[in-house]
Amino acid sequence: MSDFSDTLQRDESVEYGCRAIKEIAERNQSEFASVITFFKLRMQLEEVYYKGLERLTKRQDITGHGDITTCSHAFSEIVGSSEKLAKHHRNFMNTLERLIIEPLAQAKEYQQTRLNILKIRVKGVTKEYSDLRAQLFPKLKRNYINKCKEYYERSMEDEEDAIDFTRTFNNNKTTKFLQRQTKARKDMESADEDYRRGVQSLERVRQRHIEVMKMANEECRRLENQRVDVIKSGLNIFQQSEYALCEKAKMVGNRN
Repeated sequence: MSDFSDTLQRDESVEYGCRAIKEIAERNQSEFASVITFFKLRMQLEEVYYKGLERLTKRQDITGHGDITTCSHAFSEIVGSSEKLAKHHRNFMNTLERLIIEPLAQAKEYQQTRLNILKIRVKGVTKEYSDLRAQLFPKLKRNYINKCKEYYERSMEDEEDAIDFTRTFNNNKTTKFLQRQTKARKDMESADEDYRRGVQSLERVRQRHIEVMKMANEECRRLENQRVDVIKSGLNIFQQSEYALCEKAKMVGNRN
């Protein structure tokens, strides 16, 4: 069964969770379907066989006419044995349906539902993390770097202008100088605040992504163990029931 440990350790593999869940779901349902199909076909064969035996025995006229000969008695025993054999195969068919096929089908449907829920959760948190990491966070980072660069360049330019303003003591130019410098500083501080919030948001989403991946990993392990147990149970019941059928058929044959 696939494991999510790589996803938890390597940020570059955030898409792995979605692919892993999809692969597990497909393999899970495929294996269930193969086992269920086999037992359904076997049940159909048993149904055809026991119904065929029932039709055959009902057509036989074993009513005695006068003295019962050894031959007619033997034929009557064979017909009776066929009736019993038909009953044994009908019971075996019912066992296949009630104790094997139905539990397998229920487990298959339950696991499909659980895996679909997992796929939705993993896809959602993976998309959120991928979008934030690949789009929003780099944008905030670039904006912060650009604003720092602009503030630094503005400070260097304004430092030269300040010298001239001091010499000429032009109030209008001094006011504009201060306004430009203040705006550049505010833009940088705003970009810094946005960038810090972005880092915090990215970390929160990353932690949530890890938690969901761990949960998905544990749930997939649980579902895999459940699937194996259900199939094992079905196989054991089949083997025991088929063995019992063979023993009953042998006993029917020995009576003849």
